[in-house]
Amino acid sequence: MRDNPGIYPPADVRAKLFTLKVQEPKIDRVRTRAWTKVKSGK
Repeated sequence: MRDNPGIYPPADVRAKLFTLKVQEPKIDRVRTRAWTKVKSGK
């Protein structure tokens, strides 16, 4: 498992990773509704 790059990505991949900033509830709600529309095909 230690050699699995999907679990432990190499340093060059880790350097490109990022996290999303916490958004206001209103923005988060809009994003969630848009993603739900994409997933449901509506």
